Amino acid sequence: MGAYCIVGLGGVGSLLAYYVYRGTGDTPIAVVRRRSQAMRLQAGLRLYGVVDAYVPLEPYVGTPPRGCRLSFISVKAYDAAAAVEAAAEFSEMVAVAGNGWGGYEKALDLGVDAAAIVVESGVASLEPGLARVAGLGRLIVGSRGGVSGAAFESFEILRRGGAPALLAGDIEAWRWLKAAANSAINLVTTILGSRNGFVVESREAWRLASRAASEVGLVASMLGYSLPEDPVEYTRLVALQTYDNESSTLQDLRRCRRSEAPYIAGRVVEEASRLGVGAPTVEALYSLLQALFALKCGSMERLNPTTPN
Repeated sequence: MGAYCIVGLGGVGSLLAYYVYRGTGDTPIAVVRRRSQAMRLQAGLRLYGVVDAYVPLEPYVGTPPRGCRLSFISVKAYDAAAAVEAAAEFSEMVAVAGNGWGGYEKALDLGVDAAAIVVESGVASLEPGLARVAGLGRLIVGSRGGVSGAAFESFEILRRGGAPALLAGDIEAWRWLKAAANSAINLVTTILGSRNGFVVESREAWRLASRAASEVGLVASMLGYSLPEDPVEYTRLVALQTYDNESSTLQDLRRCRRSEAPYIAGRVVEEASRLGVGAPTVEALYSLLQALFALKCGSMERLNPTTPN
């Protein structure tokens, strides 16, 4: 049997490494892009906050020397397709964890045994080998057209590792539900410069967030998806679960890093326009986000780069 690998050791990857180590007892292989990062990860991973734990790691740059039975892909949405394509060369199965679309779709195109994972937790990677867990939520694991081998094995590993894991029959509905929460929370809190919990503290912020979540729910229903939970109440739940966390979009804006927003809110706006249903709140918030990136970072390239970042 091959090893269990984590491709991308950001916040989500750090949490997955923790659960995989607890669930299998094996040291996870950490697949990263930079040699400097691999060297720092040789000392292992430390998580603090809601979770206080140490996880040993076996880090490699690029392709690991031995094959992976299952690779958890936990990179940003804009890197997910390329990461899946690379991991398919050394992995029997892949499980794509993250926001937006692209990575899981690439795995299906390649014919790889694949799963998608929706992550409700709030975790921030502070530096290689150190992550802060601000809030724990469910990990919803699933695939299209029935439960794949990758989905079942991922679920079992995470469950044994102590994760509040759920095996879903229709992962697309859950992905759209998470897009509703992400579009609402990330856009509003990034514009305000606040932690996630502020959207439920402020009446005005919640009014915007709830409208945005409702609009995403409408787009999803027009696409034929029956969401498993009410998108507005789900958004409230995620905001409470990640109360003290700052969204990845806000962190990206502060550091002028490339953002996943075009792959989530941008996708919602595109689908709404194509369907002719409209998503005025999401569109307005997304436009404000674009303006903020232009103002603070000097260029829209940080949000929608035309060249790799």
